Order: sequence, then C-alpha cells, then structure tokens
Amino acid sequence: MQKDPRILRLLAQPAIRPQLSDEVVSAVSAGISRVQDHIGACVADGIHAGIYRQVNAREIADLAWSVLLGSLDAAEMHTNIGLGKDALATRTDRALQLIESALMPTVSGSLRAVA
Repeated sequence: MQKDPRILRLLAQPAIRPQLSDEVVSAVSAGISRVQDHIGACVADGIHAGIYRQVNAREIADLAWSVLLGSLDAAEMHTNIGLGKDALATRTDRALQLIESALMPTVSGSLRAVA
C-alpha cells in the first residue's frame, strides 16, 4: 500500500499540533529521525568507501530531507495549477542526483589542470 505523502505537508502546518496526541507527535518525530539517520548513514558509508568527499553526513541528510519535502510541494503545486508535471519520483531523483554529484571528490579542479 502506498502512503500519501501529503500527510507530511499536513504535519508541517502550525495549527495541526494541538490536534495531535503526544504519542502521534512522538511516533512521527521518531519516524522522520529514522529516515534522516538512514540517509546520513548512507552518506557516511559513501565517505568511508571513498566515493564521497569528507562532508557532514547529518547536514547532507537534512538537505536531502528538505529536497524531498520541496519536491512534494512542487509536485502538488504543479498539479493544483495545471502545469506540466514530472512524476514525483523523477523530480526527486534529479534533485538527489545533483546533491550526490556535489558529494563526489573533485579531480584537479578542472580539465585545464591536466593539460
């Protein structure tokens, strides 16, 4: 069963907190933390394997989470106003590929350095 990502947008609304039990808030917070921890661990694994340059893995996890939320917002806005729409997965994949390319070690700064 596919979960509706709009729940994340709903949870971001300030007026929703008083309507939620402490147990729900705690469960949602724990779930988000697990996702961010997993992303951070993946980045850390890439750093240790020499695939990524030295960065703060937690900051990258926060950035990736923000990209996901932004992709959800953009997809919903495009749907609401009838713009051409990319699939959410396509939009998110492109954004995460940009982040990942920025994590790659630089090689001599440019090709001119080799010449």
